[in-house]
Amino acid sequence: MTDYLDFISTITERSQIKSFIESDAGVQQQEGKLYSVFAAWWQIHSTSLGDLPKTKKVMELRAEFFSSFVDSLQPVGLLDRFKVAGVVAS
Repeated sequence: MTDYLDFISTITERSQIKSFIESDAGVQQQEGKLYSVFAAWWQIHSTSLGDLPKTKKVMELRAEFFSSFVDSLQPVGLLDRFKVAGVVAS
């Protein structure tokens, strides 16, 4: 029953867990995909933010950013829908 608590032998200290996870190729690949998708999203939507002083459509822009950001980044799978939405909300 306690087998799930076993770590690989190279991890001897709790402080090593974070760097082990961050250096994993799969984690780095997913993180890179997240940044790539974000950059593409920003390229499309950044002009709307720049136009805000002219349009003054704050709530419409917020709603568009919220839905499009979640729809774009959630499929990457690194963060769930609620965490992606939290990024926009904060």
